[in-house]
Amino acid sequence: MENRITTLFGIRYPIIAGGMIWCSGWRLAAAVSDAGGLGLIGAGSMTPDLLREHIRKCRAATGKPFGVNVPLMYRYAEQIMQVVMEERVPAVFTSAGSPKTWTGQLHAAGCKVAHVVSSTKFALKCQEAGVDAVVAEGFEAGGHNGREETATMALVPQVRAAITIPLIAAGGIATGRGMLAAFALGAEGIQMGTRFALSEESSASDAFKRLCIGLEEGGTMLALKKIGPTRLIRNDFYTAVETAENRGASAEELKELLGRGRSKRGIFEGNLADGELEIGQIMEILPHRQPFLLIDTIEELEPGKRAVGKKCVSYNEPYFAGHFPAEPVMPGVLIVEALAQVGAVAILGCDEFKGKTAYFGAINSAKFKRKVVPGDVLMLETTMIKQKGPIGVASAKATVDGKVAVIAELTFAIG
Repeated sequence: MENRITTLFGIRYPIIAGGMIWCSGWRLAAAVSDAGGLGLIGAGSMTPDLLREHIRKCRAATGKPFGVNVPLMYRYAEQIMQVVMEERVPAVFTSAGSPKTWTGQLHAAGCKVAHVVSSTKFALKCQEAGVDAVVAEGFEAGGHNGREETATMALVPQVRAAITIPLIAAGGIATGRGMLAAFALGAEGIQMGTRFALSEESSASDAFKRLCIGLEEGGTMLALKKIGPTRLIRNDFYTAVETAENRGASAEELKELLGRGRSKRGIFEGNLADGELEIGQIMEILPHRQPFLLIDTIEELEPGKRAVGKKCVSYNEPYFAGHFPAEPVMPGVLIVEALAQVGAVAILGCDEFKGKTAYFGAINSAKFKRKVVPGDVLMLETTMIKQKGPIGVASAKATVDGKVAVIAELTFAIG
């Protein structure tokens, strides 16, 4: 796919991984960039020296473009920017401040610049400041949000109508369907945070990831509006914030309650009761289970009949360390397992099988046509051929760039 966003940042797909505090280190940024997107390092939880280390490790891990996200109100923002320019980071995403201060200097250092906004007014100011692209972020997004509380579906078309520079949509997007919707509204790229925050490469604690995976509808709420609107997971800290806000607590009282380092305790250290747990609404619909989930997204679904999934294969997959390390190749048996997982999604999408488990009954046949290597995007299609009660047979096909990698026939048993 090629458009103004892919051309601007030199990437294969117009997908940007949000630079999230305590989640987005060099491992995650490198993995996303290797897969064809644009990985961002989250500088908002780093000292300047630590950021320099992450930039250098990311550059060593991937030969693809990557970037850094810098909240301009961060106490180390000036020193962070000096590091970014000295290291000549390909892309810089800024937020929470005026882009005028740094855009010219960043351009002089060879950096592409995008700025995150929550309104048309600020999008126009960004265009006037000379940024290369704008990220329009709706208040469905996790973490800190704009005070306007405009949803992504309403914000993106308004911003598109107001500016002429490339536009990236963010907030509540985590699937191919969400991306398609954003493009229909006028976006040329999307920025995802939550889905990447729960990946294996994310530096967030496993306890935080497990909690987010289990969230249901209503599991997150917008709070702290007197300080800065923030989407939080419902936990003991959120309850304390809600109680304080209901009794009319001042901004100063809320700041005292928030204190210092609460995001680190919640996200990075895994203190699920008292930490500040920022996450997007989209996690309420994700069925992620790590580390053995082998599909990234479900692109198409006809319950009981067919499903199409996608897997972006990166150098950071754990099996590459021991499977032909000098020539990384995705094990064929794992491609078959990925096809089976897509088939399970199709089967379990039926009302009669919801809540049950789909097991392998048999691998009736499997042929391997080509190698799957880091950087490949594996498309996985499984179609039911026949079914009798809890037993079903499906044809399965895995392709890379339209060329067949694996074809198989699989038998499922529902239990």
